Amino acid sequence: MAYWSRARRPRWYVRGIMALVVLAVFGASMVKVYPSGDIYDRRGVGTVKVSKSNVPEVFRLCGFPYCFLHNYNLYPVEKPDGYQKTQVETLIDQDAQHYVQPKVQPNILFLMCESYSDLSDADVFAYTEEDDPMHGFHVLADSPRARSGHIAVSNFGAGTANTEFDVLTGIQTNMISTTNVSAFRVVHKAVNALPWDYQQAGYSTLFTHPGYGWFYNRDSVYQFLGMEERIFNENYTQADQKGTMISDDAFADHLISELDARLGGDAPLFAYGVSIQNHQAYTYGKYGFVPEQPPLNTTISDEAMEPLSVYMEGVRDSTAMLTKLCNYLDTRPEPVLLVFYGDHLPALGQDYGVYQELGLPIGMTDTSAHVLETYETPYLIWANEAYAPDCDFDALELPETISSSYLGAAVYELTGMCGMDPYFDMLNAVRRSLPVINHDVYLDASGQAITRLTSEQEAQIKCLQWWKYYRLKDEALLEHCAG
Repeated sequence: MAYWSRARRPRWYVRGIMALVVLAVFGASMVKVYPSGDIYDRRGVGTVKVSKSNVPEVFRLCGFPYCFLHNYNLYPVEKPDGYQKTQVETLIDQDAQHYVQPKVQPNILFLMCESYSDLSDADVFAYTEEDDPMHGFHVLADSPRARSGHIAVSNFGAGTANTEFDVLTGIQTNMISTTNVSAFRVVHKAVNALPWDYQQAGYSTLFTHPGYGWFYNRDSVYQFLGMEERIFNENYTQADQKGTMISDDAFADHLISELDARLGGDAPLFAYGVSIQNHQAYTYGKYGFVPEQPPLNTTISDEAMEPLSVYMEGVRDSTAMLTKLCNYLDTRPEPVLLVFYGDHLPALGQDYGVYQELGLPIGMTDTSAHVLETYETPYLIWANEAYAPDCDFDALELPETISSSYLGAAVYELTGMCGMDPYFDMLNAVRRSLPVINHDVYLDASGQAITRLTSEQEAQIKCLQWWKYYRLKDEALLEHCAG
């Protein structure tokens, strides 16, 4: 013991060399070891693997240091060339709009429906009008109390949370970086988003989803986005399932129960719900029975008919959920605005196989129109009878298709929130000039493809990219939100 207590410390240059060696090893590891998915993909014990989406469990199994540094490499927020924080702050100071509380503050319900699409409207299907799985959607869309169209989303076949992110933050997932495929992975702090803005306007906020709170790290992310209450699958039972998933009908019943407890209270409600029933996989084992085959004007293989039949069963149930909710909301004396839409098109078969057998251009990239068809889902903005007299849809100047990152901004404007958040004020101005920015496809206000951007449009895209970085990396909660 005495020997060790008298041992000399290494000379300074030895310690320096040792420190450099450690730094070199760490630097090499950041390039060679941590970006590799080998360890991450071996998560689990034996043949039992843990879903990558179960972030807490993967961190437990693989260790925090490795997982943290692995994900640090995977999900960057790219800093735009020439970015200057002060220039974005100048734009904020220049926002000339000032929030004035509207005469009527409607309750607002966003309902994003898993894999919901208007695929059944394609000419290859031979549904009658009444038997179309989307019949109830079309009835509501034709009402003078509604507006409908399509949103161009960031993903095909997966990436549900990216559409949630796009709508609530007004930031496109595809603008975060050239490699990032999961927007929720970059949310590590409070981010100014619609829930925070509506809180400042006096709203209570609620998120509900009949899945796990750890999936996509939703419970943590929604706290950062401003959702005070978050309800997941804790109160659901096996009786609420249709086959392997919580049914849309059960989700509607639980959602109505939550609305009953909140509508008519001291504060208006801002709520966001995400369904789960029509999630893949679309096999006959999903429901335990063979659904009715959709009528077609062509012949497809049995292998293609299986996922198509199971998927259409889900669309029919999702539409019934929408109808049920609207019927309920029309019984309420409080003003309510419902925003309903799909998160992405379904993945049907390998490499767009079912779409190819149907003769549909999904997955094709030869024209701008075909690119957009791969990423378009329907949306509906609908006012209940109590809110309809105060709802001015025409003022929105909505074209048939908009990018998903504009949908929340349009609702922000419709419900009298202008002046609350400079970013959303700017976003609505850009929406009128460039309503679609999606996978290198640009549409103008008339719906025409833009082959060459004007200098003004390029400046608008640059502004979006700069503000994206500012919101995710540099911006604190707006002062009106921080309190």
